[in-house]
Amino acid sequence: MNSGSNLRFRARLRLTLVGLRRDSRRLMEQGWFFFGQIGAGKSSLGAAAARAWGIPFHEGDEDLPPSAIAAIKERRPFTDALRDEFAAVLADRISHLRQRHPQFILAQGLFYNRQRRALLARHPDLRFVWIRAQTPILEERVSRRSHPLADLAYARLANPHFEAPNIPHDVLENNGTEQEGLEKLSKILYLNE
Repeated sequence: MNSGSNLRFRARLRLTLVGLRRDSRRLMEQGWFFFGQIGAGKSSLGAAAARAWGIPFHEGDEDLPPSAIAAIKERRPFTDALRDEFAAVLADRISHLRQRHPQFILAQGLFYNRQRRALLARHPDLRFVWIRAQTPILEERVSRRSHPLADLAYARLANPHFEAPNIPHDVLENNGTEQEGLEKLSKILYLNE
């Protein structure tokens, strides 16, 4: 992309984000839940969108129970009971966020449909967005970051177990830059008015 087209892209993106910030109540509904495999860009895209729209962002990893943290460190798979426990913690977090904020974004892998359905049962107006990326991009992103738990070895262990969602959701293919992801997200918002 040459510098002229890059400047036009940035100007168009800025206008899009300013418009979204002005009209975020209508477009953002109650709250968004970004989910997907490790390295898909859920947290970075969620944090960038939240900054752009002036709404809160919550990283679901902050709510991992100690038993889940231990399982990740020891490279043990999560049990159904542990996944259910964590989904209940996330549902409580969403309730807490809703009490304080009319709009928010929360990002967490939430790999299995059983737990997604549990969240949806407690929060039927929560909008789910599956953030996806190609495997080489996932792995390259994970290898660049300094996450204390989910390193490349753990991502390679966990990611193949991700279940394709069977709940209502939007899909965002996040194989490019953060700016491209934000632009795609704005298109999803406008397509679903």
